[in-house]
Amino acid sequence: MVEQNSPEKLEKVATRYTKLFSKNPSGYFFLSKVQFSKFTNTQEDKEKSKHIYACLKLAHTAQELDKKIQLVEQDEWLVHREKVKYEGYFYPLGTSYTDNVEKIRKKYYSFISKGEKSYMLESELNLEVPREQKIDTLFYGMPSGKEHVKREFVEEEEKMLVLINQERTKMGLPAMKRDSALSAACRYQAYDMGTQHYVSHRGQDLGADGRVYFANYTFDRIRQFYNKTKLLGENISWGRDNAFYTYKGWYNSPAHNKIMFNPKNRLVGIGFIHILGSEEEYYWVLCTAE
Repeated sequence: MVEQNSPEKLEKVATRYTKLFSKNPSGYFFLSKVQFSKFTNTQEDKEKSKHIYACLKLAHTAQELDKKIQLVEQDEWLVHREKVKYEGYFYPLGTSYTDNVEKIRKKYYSFISKGEKSYMLESELNLEVPREQKIDTLFYGMPSGKEHVKREFVEEEEKMLVLINQERTKMGLPAMKRDSALSAACRYQAYDMGTQHYVSHRGQDLGADGRVYFANYTFDRIRQFYNKTKLLGENISWGRDNAFYTYKGWYNSPAHNKIMFNPKNRLVGIGFIHILGSEEEYYWVLCTAE
């Protein structure tokens, strides 16, 4: 109730609580929520940058201190953590204010990995292939942008575009146009997830030791294929073999819905891949640009 009726009072109480009980994660958790609220309600980029960094720092502190009261098992914390994970990842990619970006990225990865290091696996293959050739091997590292994954599910990809544009029209938003380069980036990522055994916006590589290693950042990877206008977001999904249920899943998720129905969207890429025998078998990727 204090949080809803008086955010300023919540901030004062939580600040005092962290001073009195510096080893208890609860105060840091609520301060992180305050900073997240400031971040979402602020338009000025410099201020947003400051608030998301403070939010990540406080959430990370709460997570590190959480020993006895099992904060990480509470629904309120889990909901907050997912929001922070999403915004902490996408905000640095889309902001024009660069002073704080590296600090935010470092704090973000220490937060989501609980301090574990991310390892970079250098590219094991330099793939330079003609666009008409289908790749029947694994990709590694950062793509060159020339990798080609055959478009096998044309009808389902088109159904996805129709579903999204129908809803955008109802909302008074312009319909999006499919871009072939963005779609190539999406099919690459869908194929990569299926063959490298992961589900993530960040590209990953399966090492010879069986561990999954960091390979590339989302927008850096997409930029290898498409470099014309500003990128706005990426949705991924897995395990669903048709456009309708994949769309409904994205539609009912606030974070994914926000990407599909961003008024700034003009272009879209859609990739749907089936990897027989993989863990999830069906992989969807959608990305949008101005």
